[in-house]
Amino acid sequence: MTNWLLERKLKHLGQKADPSPAFLRSLEKQLKQKSGHGTWWIQGWKVAVGGLTAVSLMSGATGVYAYNSEDVTPDHPLYSVRTALETVETSMATNPEQKARVGIKHLERRVKEQQVMQSKHKPVTKDVIKNIETSLDSQIDENDALATSTRQEMDEKLGTLKEQHVHLLKQDVVSSTEMDAEIEHLNTKIEHLDGQRKSSIQKGEETSKNKHRDEGNRRDEKQQEKND
Repeated sequence: MTNWLLERKLKHLGQKADPSPAFLRSLEKQLKQKSGHGTWWIQGWKVAVGGLTAVSLMSGATGVYAYNSEDVTPDHPLYSVRTALETVETSMATNPEQKARVGIKHLERRVKEQQVMQSKHKPVTKDVIKNIETSLDSQIDENDALATSTRQEMDEKLGTLKEQHVHLLKQDVVSSTEMDAEIEHLNTKIEHLDGQRKSSIQKGEETSKNKHRDEGNRRDEKQQEKND
């Protein structure tokens, strides 16, 4: 990629950067507060150094690119920058709802990375898949601490992401007995949830299945039109 193309892409990513400037200001404020209180000072100092580094990165093209670009998948040199920024973002979530929303957001990114890698015919390693499935497992537990209405929303999103991941796995030869066992573990865990939670997750799964079914039907119709 030529320099001017790279600069243009980075500028575009910078304009739609997420987290927002408001998030970065809040991050700096909270880090300063934590690092300035007696018993917090050792732990707070470590968090502040990492967090302020993240703020610094997000203020520059490298951090913005790493955080936002779909090209930054687990095989990319800047992927560690992306995950470091996400770690800080997670640490700044101050209540169960914020933690759940950040967790779902990061899960969406993991599944999107899986999709991008497969679309580019890149190998999706067992470690990448295991990370997604471990995150799905953890998110089930995270959602349990939420208020009922929020939990229903987050569980539906969780179900959608789980089904999207499984749908992608079925298209990839990397799937193995080990992967199937992990999915079965998730299914068993969901089965043992209370009725409302199980229903919400299954609703999300069904929404995703319907979307894939509709997309498949549209592809078949287009193919039929070409054949005719």
